[in-house]
Amino acid sequence: MLNYNQKMNRQLLKNQLIRHGSENSLDKDAFLLINEYTLQSFPNILNDIKNSKKNELHQVCHEVDSIFGVNSNLIILNEKNKTLDWSFKGVVDETNNALYHTFDLHEQSFDACPVEYLLPRNQGLKFLRTIRGILSYFSRTEYREMVKTALHDINVHHKLDALQKIDISLIDDFGKNNKTEIFKFIAFQLAQTSALIFDQKELFTKNSAIEYQPSFEQYILRNPQDGSLLQMEINHFIEKCRPFVHVMEGNMAKFSFNQKEEIILIKEEKLIQPNPLVLPTHKNVKKRF
Repeated sequence: MLNYNQKMNRQLLKNQLIRHGSENSLDKDAFLLINEYTLQSFPNILNDIKNSKKNELHQVCHEVDSIFGVNSNLIILNEKNKTLDWSFKGVVDETNNALYHTFDLHEQSFDACPVEYLLPRNQGLKFLRTIRGILSYFSRTEYREMVKTALHDINVHHKLDALQKIDISLIDDFGKNNKTEIFKFIAFQLAQTSALIFDQKELFTKNSAIEYQPSFEQYILRNPQDGSLLQMEINHFIEKCRPFVHVMEGNMAKFSFNQKEEIILIKEEKLIQPNPLVLPTHKNVKKRF
């Protein structure tokens, strides 16, 4: 049985969880805000973040998930700017804006969203992570050797070539992964990334993705479908994006979506010419209220 202090710490920890994502999601996605209250349960977490101890941070998420029945991610808020400084899973600009846009879709312990401002999006980084994410799901299929080679290749066009050689309709066994879940992931990522790159729209819910690309509805709703439409849309997406992907010397590539150049370290998936920090007083920053 938990003692009084343990019960208090657990309640304090629960109050630092922030739900996000689709209002009709089957998953309970939540951000755990790292602050003085979180430190009472995980006193070493700031040191683990500073030293990039991913195993320890994954263990924190696992404990939080087990206790509260959520899929958690860890975030740090810049109290002055009211934007996120850090996100354990994913990239901080997407995480920040996802919380901004979907906070009001869920019951929360917080009276107001801690994130008050949007961050400018890194479109090239989103594209690269989408390609890597889709490729990864084919690493346990008959395409495993080609996919593993492509995942380690620093030439982005080689990654795109590999993805276009995969015939989704011929794959029956995805290893430990469920085909319906994989198709849902691919459809959502394609819609989300296309909207960001080609229309400067941010999609963070299933309904918004379906509204943007209605042909993906059955995939996104996890209704079993064959992969023929996804195959066609992957190829179409790649061909539209290729002209904006420029291979550079070494472990770098330049992306030039919407006349905005981003130079990215491919292996690390890290921007080396990051967007300048946009402070809340900047005229182009949108405030929640």
